[in-house]
Amino acid sequence: MSNGIWGFKLNNLRQKELEELYLDYIVAFVRMRDPNGSVLRGFVDSWFAYHSGGAFLSRGGRPIWFNTPDPDKHGSALSAMHFVSSDAKQVLAGRSSERLMKDHAVPIAIVRELLFEIDEVNPTTIKLFLREHYRLGVITKREDNLLSSIGLRSKMPTEWDRSDPFARYKRAEISSSI
Repeated sequence: MSNGIWGFKLNNLRQKELEELYLDYIVAFVRMRDPNGSVLRGFVDSWFAYHSGGAFLSRGGRPIWFNTPDPDKHGSALSAMHFVSSDAKQVLAGRSSERLMKDHAVPIAIVRELLFEIDEVNPTTIKLFLREHYRLGVITKREDNLLSSIGLRSKMPTEWDRSDPFARYKRAEISSSI
């Protein structure tokens, strides 16, 4: 258990309750067709943190956002993300000092569009969707700039078949050693 959130201890039951709460927020967001992507980002990042636990939560039990990922402080969480570029692995291993970036492999704008296409919106369908499409990547700032330069900062490639969440990285030739 960890001390923290709003004066109570985060145990497994409380963590599960918070995971379900954020899932309910996402369901409500989709049902209302809220266009605010930054709200959705907060909801899905928090859902994922409580769903995954461990290195994705602070000692106080709060989600870690990784806005400025620090390899020394966040190394275990960064290494556990769904995609870690080969260049980012060099930074995590201490062989490079390049700045790291947390990236939503399927950009939140695309996640929002896909969520709005779900016919039967309920916690089960949303959770299944998130398990398939919500993927975090760790890339370098240079690789992030590359995605932007080829028009994929917040888009998927035009030929994306909706099955490979890492299609942006493949298009940009950002490799992973995982």
